[in-house]
Amino acid sequence: MPHRTIDESAPRSPSSASLLRILVMISSRNSVNLENQFDISLLYIYNVVMKPLRFEWDTGKNIENQRKHGVSFEEAQAVFLDENGLLIHDPDHSHDEDRFVLLGLSAKVRILAVCHCFRKSDEIIRIISSRKATRSEQKRYRER
Repeated sequence: MPHRTIDESAPRSPSSASLLRILVMISSRNSVNLENQFDISLLYIYNVVMKPLRFEWDTGKNIENQRKHGVSFEEAQAVFLDENGLLIHDPDHSHDEDRFVLLGLSAKVRILAVCHCFRKSDEIIRIISSRKATRSEQKRYRER
């Protein structure tokens, strides 16, 4: 069996049995019998612990980007949390560093294209620009 480490500082999730009791309680309030519809051996709880994402950008560029595209870099940060985000390598726009475009959903439920690069051994994401995705980019994001 592989070795597992447990982060004792991570918040504890309710057990499968606790979740089943909650579901049964909710179902009884709604006149639905869920008690026999769930097998608690199939309920799994996962805690994923990861380093927080770190971002940087040029303040003047952020202001200009908001004026030009109507998208702030603060909104663009949320795109990096989209599990369905589509990362595209963008070698044409810089010879000095690897640049990428991330297509993803923002907190304002807009599909954005966020141009960025990585700094300091990939620990910091530098946002270069962000805009609403074009129709073809939106289609590419949805259809993959």
